[in-house]
Amino acid sequence: MLLTVILGTSYCYGIMVIGWLCMLALVDLFILFYAKGYDHFGGYCLSQLGIFILLIILLHVIGGDRAIELFPILFLPDVYLMILWMQKRRKLILFACVFLFTSVFLYLGFQGYGILMECVTLTLLYLLESMYHGLSQNFKKDTTEFQNQIMLHHYEEVKSVYLNMRGWRHDYHNHIQTLKAYFSLNQYDRMEEYLGELEKDLKRVDQLVKSGNLMVDAILNSKLSLAGTRGIQVSCKVIVPEHISISDIDICVILGNLLDNAIEACAPIEEEKRFIRIYGDIVHSQFYFSIFNSAVEEPRFNQKNYISEKRGEHGHGMKRVRLIVDKYEGYLNLKNEPGVFASEIMIPLESC
Repeated sequence: MLLTVILGTSYCYGIMVIGWLCMLALVDLFILFYAKGYDHFGGYCLSQLGIFILLIILLHVIGGDRAIELFPILFLPDVYLMILWMQKRRKLILFACVFLFTSVFLYLGFQGYGILMECVTLTLLYLLESMYHGLSQNFKKDTTEFQNQIMLHHYEEVKSVYLNMRGWRHDYHNHIQTLKAYFSLNQYDRMEEYLGELEKDLKRVDQLVKSGNLMVDAILNSKLSLAGTRGIQVSCKVIVPEHISISDIDICVILGNLLDNAIEACAPIEEEKRFIRIYGDIVHSQFYFSIFNSAVEEPRFNQKNYISEKRGEHGHGMKRVRLIVDKYEGYLNLKNEPGVFASEIMIPLESC
């Protein structure tokens, strides 16, 4: 009789050990999925479903009245999985929910409603986390691409300004040498004429970037310098007070994105046909800014969303422009005409 009890107990605990080893095998397979890049909460749910199915099989072998003895079989792999996911900085609350529901339903002895609720719980957690994971990945991808494009534009602008400064330094040296030569030859009339030409050249450059507002000047100087390096003919007339009720950051986002789009739209156009015309002023107590630039005959454009149909930084930039204009209760108008694209904004200064 005693031998029968011992053999029965050994058999039961032997089954439990085998089951626990099977659980660890499932966990190892789960880790292999991770090693291959399957970094998703769905892997955890699938592992839990495997544990769930194996526990049902063991229940038929051991008996439903001894379901509580299966608790260690579930507990140890769950602890293992929790440690693994904590190292990967996963959300502990999800594991607590899965573990709590699983433990409760085990304690209830896998009754019919317990099995159904377990499946529903795992399915909901899988679907919710899948949706979150997908949205999060898409957002990170789009944000990363947008930031990379911003950095690329910034690099090109800084490079363009640096090359212009280096060119001015070289020209300055040549101008000094020319003036010294006129002076040594006592050709004062030629020297005066040469200085007059330099003054006209400097005035022409100043008029291109001087609006009266420091932030607007900085943006225009940077973007138009970049446009010049790409063979784009630029016409600019902007008059803005030194202080306006629109924040510098918002001005930077609006003008920067509109000018980036204009420069980008000129890229596929033949160089001799590339142009950008810029006008800005205060009209009836409103900040008005317009850009007309060359474009392809039939640009791909979605008027409803104010964005290009192609993916990337263009769409993100125009969305930001629209949000800021709406923030100030302003007006944004984008128009397509054969070979020309027009961008206009008008922001009432009183409401800022």
